[in-house]
Amino acid sequence: MRCAVDEAGQAIAAVEDDSHDSASSHVRGKSEFVGDRQRVHGELLCGLVTSPHARARIVRLDAARARAISGVACVVTAAEVHHNRWGSIIEDQPVIAGAEVNYFGETVAVVAAESKESLALGIAAVEVEYEQLPAIRSIDEARAAELFIGSERAIARGDVVAALTTAPRTLEGRLTIDGADHFYLESQAAIVYPRDGRQLEVHS
Repeated sequence: MRCAVDEAGQAIAAVEDDSHDSASSHVRGKSEFVGDRQRVHGELLCGLVTSPHARARIVRLDAARARAISGVACVVTAAEVHHNRWGSIIEDQPVIAGAEVNYFGETVAVVAAESKESLALGIAAVEVEYEQLPAIRSIDEARAAELFIGSERAIARGDVVAALTTAPRTLEGRLTIDGADHFYLESQAAIVYPRDGRQLEVHS
């Protein structure tokens, strides 16, 4: 908000300024993004090997050819991740898929390399065989397959069955809420710097 005041300090005009904090630097090309940062000595580039299926069992994953490529530092799979579960409320999402993938684009391996060229070659060289499974696309399908998030919980008071049986009026129906996450137009990237005392400094 910008205000104009008179000699007595009384506001005589106001303009609402709702521009984005970084709008000016963005449009002038002055903003620093992760990809703009200077690379440090020994820095590796990471890329993902992702699933081409909405739901599938991982039959075989072989990273031997990728690891043998010059410039590829390592290939990390679920077997190498010490704590392979995350989630903002319930930790039910694997960091890297192990036995199964449950959505298109789910990560099955992470490749680290010294250059963009070796990274691309490494990602392409990871061999993954899948057995496709029926995709779960709705809550009803998930319930039928008994694929629940967390344990079953109930909030109840009194004898619900008796109350519904003896109620003079009942209402029955179905409610479908089609919520959706935002589709982000910017690329997502992060860089991590090791610091003293086993600290990690993350820019994302």
